[in-house]
Amino acid sequence: MALGENIPKLGFGLMRLPMIGDEVDIEQTKEMVDLFMAAGFTYFDTAYGYLGGKSEEAVKTAIVDRYPRDSFTIATKLPAWAGAKTAEEAFGLNEQAHQAELVKNRTEVELTALQERIWQEYELTYEGALSYKQELSFTRSQRQTDQIRREIRALGEVNVNAIEDCRALKERYEDLVAQQQDLTKAEADLSQLIEELMTSMR
Repeated sequence: MALGENIPKLGFGLMRLPMIGDEVDIEQTKEMVDLFMAAGFTYFDTAYGYLGGKSEEAVKTAIVDRYPRDSFTIATKLPAWAGAKTAEEAFGLNEQAHQAELVKNRTEVELTALQERIWQEYELTYEGALSYKQELSFTRSQRQTDQIRREIRALGEVNVNAIEDCRALKERYEDLVAQQQDLTKAEADLSQLIEELMTSMR
């Protein structure tokens, strides 16, 4: 097996292979492998899930069975559910992977929406917004929030009709002021009339 520093940088990806119907075209795959190896490259990449498991089978037939084991390097990947011991466990692991993928997709959508909002409202990119980032103390923020809540409670009950009550009181006050002015004017007029009568009677 080749050490990492000796592996050529070009790899042969086996996610997609030539097919004949639903089966891998093994002969053409062998020709491709032979050309790749003849060019001095030795790194192959496959996975359990590629082509429904047929990629790994093709690797065995086209590479493992035909070349010395120390002449190539193969990387493969195994999904979590493939290690399950029962069908129920496999289903559970697969469901967890599905839910994780949904969360990942939802998070990416939310992130994109937030980036668009930052741009629309502030004309800032995400990288530009990072320069305004501030470290907040949760404990300090919580104390401030608690203090504000206490101050709000200290205000007592809130009269939701306060605005209407104030408007009614203002109108009543204006009516009373107008009545007072009328009475004051009537008193002055009456006083003047009495004075005129007293003068004429002398």
